[in-house]
Amino acid sequence: MDALRAWLVSHLLAPELPVRASLVLLFAASAVGACGYNCQSTCFRIHDPSACAVEIAGQTPQSRIQDCTVQCENALERVGPMGSYDPTLRSQESLLNEQQAAAWMDCVWAVECSELDPVTGACHPLTPDPI
Repeated sequence: MDALRAWLVSHLLAPELPVRASLVLLFAASAVGACGYNCQSTCFRIHDPSACAVEIAGQTPQSRIQDCTVQCENALERVGPMGSYDPTLRSQESLLNEQQAAAWMDCVWAVECSELDPVTGACHPLTPDPI
């Protein structure tokens, strides 16, 4: 990654490169650095009908995605230890801090959709309760 950035910087700063090519290279470099997932993409994966489509009674997919995203982002704002939290166990109903939220997101992306069952499946809680 460092070699790619060094090459891009050296070529972007070269006066002979057209401005358009520089912009394309700059965009490509920023896209490479933006890989990964976040609360919104993780909750979308769980609840959106075009993805895993996990259903929870009484809630629309949009409200599940929104609630899930808010709870996950709230947990990311709190510093704290992992403690005994294990996303594969039904040990707690909410994500307490950023370490737990990160482990939960890792779990969601590591399993198949069929494993994301809100009652018996992995990556608990699928829609974290507010704390």
